[in-house]
This record gives sequence, structure tokens and C-alpha cells, in this order.
Amino acid sequence: MKPQRLARRQSAGFTLIESAMIMMVIVILSLFVFININSSLRANRVNSAATKLAADLRYAQTLATGVGAWYGVSLEVDPLNQYSVLNNASVIENPGNLGTGFIVNVKNDYDVTLAGVNIGGGNKIYFNVFGAPFLTQNGTSLAAEGVITLTKDGATKTVRIAPGSGRIHIQ
Repeated sequence: MKPQRLARRQSAGFTLIESAMIMMVIVILSLFVFININSSLRANRVNSAATKLAADLRYAQTLATGVGAWYGVSLEVDPLNQYSVLNNASVIENPGNLGTGFIVNVKNDYDVTLAGVNIGGGNKIYFNVFGAPFLTQNGTSLAAEGVITLTKDGATKTVRIAPGSGRIHIQ
């Protein structure tokens, strides 16, 4: 009778080696999940910053057509990593935070870098009363597509402004 009890006791649980192997598998699977979540968060931050920038460009364009005045956006690349919405050359009031200027720092708000701005060789875009994009308020229209690049640890998005129509889209 004693041998039967001993046999049952040995098969009733896991050995230390089996438990260690299960823990290793769990750790490896957790590592893969962490890496995927981390890259998704990085891409999500860049997407959010690009969406906000595109919305603010469209806001300036809508103000120009609705109010009937020149509105624009001035972009400052790394290390400032910010942009501001302008009426003529003055920063407008932020409708989301009344009493403050409409200045968005993408590094502070999204932990994203404003890596590059190529808007006709400059860093400003203005919209006339018809919503058309211009480099200056004296009539120099945007001749080639304007490109604004946002990055975070290898994840990149570009916000593009089409010449003529002023169509703003994210790529």
C-alpha cells in the first residue's frame, strides 16, 4: 500500500523544472505583448499630434473663409517643437483655453518632435478669404505641396497641404 500512495503523490503536482518552464513562457509572451503595446503607443502619439496639427490648420483655413481675413500657422521645428495659429502676424486666442495664445507645443503635449517643415522654403502658411494657401500675405501662393513631418522613436507622420486648393491631409 505504501508504494501506491507514493506514486500518487509524485504525479499530483508539477516539478520545479516544469514550473520554471511555464514561468519562462509567460515572461517571453509578456515581453512580446509589451513590445507591441509600446510601439502602438508611440504610433498613437504621432497620429494624435498629426491629427491635432491638421485640425488646427483647417481651423485657420476656416477662420480665413468665415471671417474674411488672413489666418495662418507658424511652425517652429526642434528644439521648440511648437506651432501657433495667427491672424495676420499675431497669435490668436486659443478657443479651448480662453485668455491664452493659440500655441501648441507638440513635445510637451504629445512627446513628439516637429522634425521638419517644408512649406515653400519657409515655416509659415497663410490662408486667404477663399481658403487658398499662401506663403505670404502679399500674394505669394503655395507652388508645391507643403509638408510638415512629425516623429517619435522611428514612427513618422506627415501633414500635407496641397497648393491651389489648400486640401490638408495626413500621410
